[in-house]
Amino acid sequence: MKLNGVDYTVIGVAPASFNGMLPAVRAQMWVPAMMVEDVEPLGNQRYTGGTGANRIERRGQRWLWMRGRRAPGIEPEQVQADLDGISARLREEYPDSNELEQLVVRETSGIVINPGFDGILSGAGALILGVVSLVLLVACANLANMLLARAAARKREIAIRLAIGAGRSRLLRQMLTESLTLAIAGGAAGLLLATWLIQLIAAYQPPLPIAIDADFSLDWRVFAFTMLASAVTGIAFGLVPALRSSRPDLVPALKDASGADLDGRGLTLRDVLVVVQVSVSIVLLVAGALLVRSLGAAQQIDLGYDMNRINFVSIAMEMNGYDEANSEAFFSESKARLEALPGVEGVTLMSRVPLSVNDNNWGVVLDGHQTSSADTPYLTGGASVDEHYFDTLGLEILNGRGVETTDAIDQTRVVVVTQAFASRYFDGGNAVGEQLRTGWEAEPYEIVGVVEDYRVNTPGEEPTPYLHFPLRRNTVFGNFMVRTTAAAETQTLAIEREIRGIDPQIVFLDAGPMTKLAETRLFAVKLGAWLIGAFGALALLLAAVGLYGVIGYSVSRRTREIGIRMALGAEKGRVVSLILKQGLTLVLVGGAVGAALAGLTGRFLSSVLYVSPLDPVAFAMALGVLVAVAAFANWVPARRAAKVDPMISLRGE
Repeated sequence: MKLNGVDYTVIGVAPASFNGMLPAVRAQMWVPAMMVEDVEPLGNQRYTGGTGANRIERRGQRWLWMRGRRAPGIEPEQVQADLDGISARLREEYPDSNELEQLVVRETSGIVINPGFDGILSGAGALILGVVSLVLLVACANLANMLLARAAARKREIAIRLAIGAGRSRLLRQMLTESLTLAIAGGAAGLLLATWLIQLIAAYQPPLPIAIDADFSLDWRVFAFTMLASAVTGIAFGLVPALRSSRPDLVPALKDASGADLDGRGLTLRDVLVVVQVSVSIVLLVAGALLVRSLGAAQQIDLGYDMNRINFVSIAMEMNGYDEANSEAFFSESKARLEALPGVEGVTLMSRVPLSVNDNNWGVVLDGHQTSSADTPYLTGGASVDEHYFDTLGLEILNGRGVETTDAIDQTRVVVVTQAFASRYFDGGNAVGEQLRTGWEAEPYEIVGVVEDYRVNTPGEEPTPYLHFPLRRNTVFGNFMVRTTAAAETQTLAIEREIRGIDPQIVFLDAGPMTKLAETRLFAVKLGAWLIGAFGALALLLAAVGLYGVIGYSVSRRTREIGIRMALGAEKGRVVSLILKQGLTLVLVGGAVGAALAGLTGRFLSSVLYVSPLDPVAFAMALGVLVAVAAFANWVPARRAAKVDPMISLRGE
């Protein structure tokens, strides 16, 4: 078969159960490592200098994960000790490329995607687990409130049981059994719902450059954890109601035939639980609102260029069977044809498009900054660009000059840096004429220009040090960026059609408007907004149900009081305001506590926010939604209280 223009012979078929090296990425084929630059010229790699004709020969290029099977009886610590010895020998033999390198062993069972990304996933997983735990807390508070209400209503029954000889331990077991049954039933229902939701999650493909195939199936560990969590919460939140109800004051309880709550004045435990529910809901609502606001703010950030009018096309010529000479001719003709398109204002060719997930980093050494190979180089991003790069993006050269045509032809060792790089490493930001090296033994590059800062990795990043090297004419990998007068989406097909007019079989690594890259970079924030917003809405719904239950229960216990008030001339509006005051007081207390906690949560999320962690609009949105929902939850039982017939309520007593 042909793969990227190269003929391959199938020599074997792997078993269906084998997914490859990375658990969350299902591989479909395997090729010899020597073909890596033909199949994947980019990939997850890091370059710290070194010579060689290809990636396999360049010792300073880190790109390969190794996976091995331990012999029986060998522990990971023993493997690590062996590799430490290998690392030491490599550092001694190749100090230029290996002095700061170390081999680290990880067990495969602890790998989710790959060791480079798992740290990010762990943080995201912990955040989601924390959010779920908060929603569980709200649900458990509802459960405790319900059990407290039921216990109060059964006060006379419990008093009779105790009076005729029932033991307190027997009553505790009965009530814990009831709460445990409710919790286990809820956990089982949750597992059934999760089975359906997992199918939706597995079918969703995020806007990432690789296909994710994570295993979301429910196994015995998920089942056991769910049942254990249900049992623990059922016992924990059923224990306090059981303890309180099993110690009634027998004489008043036996006399109170209605089961009225005789100690219903002041702040009760049920009120405290409602305050907790409201507080947690505010935390989740504010977090969701901050992320939603961040998405809107990210669209308004000045990137330094207009991404709405720029298309990009990524091509690896070696993947299409081109050599260096043919690649140069292809890129030259493509550029000329794109420049001739109607509505095109600028065309440039570079090794990396801003905002793309393919980060290129160099280990930069500056004279006077690092004095020996034991000093860590400055890890700095960058790209190789042609002479039209800065004009196409509309970037201003602040000092010196930009990349020129002769730089690529003569292969001069020059570099243009961003203002952030110049300001960080040179006093006064005057970097023109200074030199830098990419690795200790490399011939230095002269800084010939300083360009204004612009966003290169994410829309919300701070000014970023970035390097711009001249792009070699005989490059076999390149990205076109095309700036148009109209919206980029309207020109995408015309640009791709023009390039394919040269070679109809050409394969693009990626193509589209730059807004597509921004969407990928903002995916984490968007996913967080969806998840936390959904959980916040769920928590608010549960809190509203809890608030409604507490106020409704209070109304049912105060029927006689309300009847007396109305018999003595109290107006319906006065009764409604009396009930609303009780509920809204709980909401205001919970809202104040929740707002304070939300401020701390906002600071925790600050690294992924494009607005202030204390953004007043986000807080106002969350509090506004809470007040509206809480007012409705209070109004329904208050309205019911206003309809109490004094004669019927007093006759019932």
